[in-house]
Amino acid sequence: MNVTLRQLRVFRAVALERNFSRAGDGIGLTQPAVSRSIHELESQLGLKLLDRTTREVALTEAGQSLAGRLDRLLDELDQTLQDVGGMAHARRGKVRVASSPTLSANLMPDCIAACARQEPDIQLVLLDRIQQDVLSSVRAGEVDFG
Repeated sequence: MNVTLRQLRVFRAVALERNFSRAGDGIGLTQPAVSRSIHELESQLGLKLLDRTTREVALTEAGQSLAGRLDRLLDELDQTLQDVGGMAHARRGKVRVASSPTLSANLMPDCIAACARQEPDIQLVLLDRIQQDVLSSVRAGEVDFG
């Protein structure tokens, strides 16, 4: 069985609209493409999902069962894909900064506060180092910035 996501989305649209043309309009397909997709889905499943006449489309018992479950499944899939897609744009992680004690006490608190406001998912770690050790900490990979 090789049921496609497209076939399931087409079936869902037809089940909601009870009309092939309106379902096609809603998902950007022609009526013949909707018919073909439904036919392929029914062939893959080996059962009839819709009773069609020239005037109406009705769900069979199998069609009702599939439509009821499909709404939840497709909504969950759409939300999952949206969540995962959002990860590409999210900035997360840890940034380690080495700073001399004077800068750490005077300049860095405002910088850390601004970072926390603008990028709440980034953890800023401040390491006090004497000035001579700041550059060596960066070179050694102990910190990201110095």
